[in-house]
Amino acid sequence: MTSHSLRRLAQHRALRLRPPDATVIPAMHAGISMGVPLVVLLLTGHRDLLSFAAFGGFTSLYGRNAPYAVKAPMLAAVGIFMSLSTLVGTLTAAYTGHVLVVIAVVAAVAGLARLLSDATRTGGPAGIFPVFAVSVCAELPIGPEAVVPATLTTAAVAGWAWLVCMSGWVIRHHGPERVAVARALEAVADRVGAIGADGELSARHRAGMALRAAWTSIGSSGRTSRWSARLEALCAHAEEVTFRARLASHRIAESGRSDSTGGSDSDASWAVTASELRRLARGLRRFGEIPDVTLGRGEQAELDGRDAADALARPSGPPLLRQPLERWGTSITSLRPSAPFVPQAIRSLVAVALAVSIAHLLGLGHASWAAVSAVAVQQSVSWYATVDRSIQRALGTGAGLLVGVLALAYSPGAGLTVALVIVLQVGAELMVGLNYALCLMFATPIALLLAHLGHASSDTTLLVDRVLDTFIGIVVGIGSAFAIRNRRLEGVLRSAMDDCRAALDAARGVADSSPADPADATGQDAAARLTEARRLSASMFVMHEAYDAAAGEPWSTRLPADEAADLEREGHQLLARITARRVDPSG
Repeated sequence: MTSHSLRRLAQHRALRLRPPDATVIPAMHAGISMGVPLVVLLLTGHRDLLSFAAFGGFTSLYGRNAPYAVKAPMLAAVGIFMSLSTLVGTLTAAYTGHVLVVIAVVAAVAGLARLLSDATRTGGPAGIFPVFAVSVCAELPIGPEAVVPATLTTAAVAGWAWLVCMSGWVIRHHGPERVAVARALEAVADRVGAIGADGELSARHRAGMALRAAWTSIGSSGRTSRWSARLEALCAHAEEVTFRARLASHRIAESGRSDSTGGSDSDASWAVTASELRRLARGLRRFGEIPDVTLGRGEQAELDGRDAADALARPSGPPLLRQPLERWGTSITSLRPSAPFVPQAIRSLVAVALAVSIAHLLGLGHASWAAVSAVAVQQSVSWYATVDRSIQRALGTGAGLLVGVLALAYSPGAGLTVALVIVLQVGAELMVGLNYALCLMFATPIALLLAHLGHASSDTTLLVDRVLDTFIGIVVGIGSAFAIRNRRLEGVLRSAMDDCRAALDAARGVADSSPADPADATGQDAAARLTEARRLSASMFVMHEAYDAAAGEPWSTRLPADEAADLEREGHQLLARITARRVDPSG
């Protein structure tokens, strides 16, 4: 890459701050999940189990704002995997401890964790903490008698974390769904504000993805209720606005004049619409009743059309509208050697093996930090995203070392160390949505404090090890991601393009066969238009994501960029055509 492209990379992605969104409750969960067990163990004199308790507490960092129906099995699986990582690591330390065995075990866990997290779409932090647990445990000077207490401690704290994170279901069981719909409303408001502007394409994509996430989140409950009906109405309202905005953009593109839409599509009207969407989003984020929205004719027709389609397709089953696109863990069946995410797992395995080997060859302590750094920078779908992650990790670790120096300056005792770990854990969770580098500014001192608590190494040695191990992990992570190219992403893109073409053909047939006057359309016509429009929209988003992933790989010079752009352009034009049949001219 040129220096100009690196500069743009840092300015526009690695250092970009995202607005904080629904971070307070997950941060409280993280603090309670880890803090209470650490305090209990400290007060009962079980200081030797503190690190194992922390591993179990890391379970709370997964599925932050996932619906509870998705979060429950996800956290259970993560807790089991964390416990098994502790078991494997302590067994390795107790019965062999040989450096080659340690490298092989840690690398295998890294590859398996990445494979399973990609297959089940667990999301961040993915395989970072299982690798941290197994690599730390494998280096401990322990005997066989410590294996069972360590594993049971991790499992018990993981179970506690599950209870803490699921406690919100008792208070407000539709809280995650409300957050998802609020995000969709805000994204659609941003999309409305971008009509005719340079950033319209990206705003349109973000709004579409947020709407898909909102519909999926609502569907995770698997049942109908008063609150789900209200949330569906808000999603239908937001989707109707996106249809109108797409139609306005199409008119602007045809005429070249920003005022061509006139009437209800004027700038003032769009500003009012965006303001109303943001007001509804604020109401969803607050405690209290879900805001009501009065549906227009097109919006009510959308819900009626969905119900009609459900009745025709699934006369005896639950409404399709409320079905998630894919529940957590169902994609585990896609685990096969030809899966597109297998090269990502190989990258992690190779990177961790090399990073730990180099750390041991250089005589560094805490090789686990090198392993975690190598895994962390690869928590992305492409090489360029890995570079972004590396920049963030380097900057975050540097800032975190300064915080760590301050934390270790007065050689804190066990009680103060535990208190600092709890506070820093909450801070890391508050910052993780803002920028990964800011999260590491809090996470790095946690690693230093835990090492200070459990080992006799000097604080200076800890700081030096952290710097060198992190550097090794970053360099090896970038290098392995560059060397091991994921060529399968191009196949994923071409498959997504084929699906998009099929969806275009189906939508075109529905549009051609529908009556010109909406008053002449039957319920089946409306349902068919709605079904094909949503299928086409979903296929375009999948194609967009697949292209971004494939384009992020090095040497991706033969991608069908023009063809993908033509498909997306034709898809939006066809959606505008379908939209024109269902938008109420009175606005």
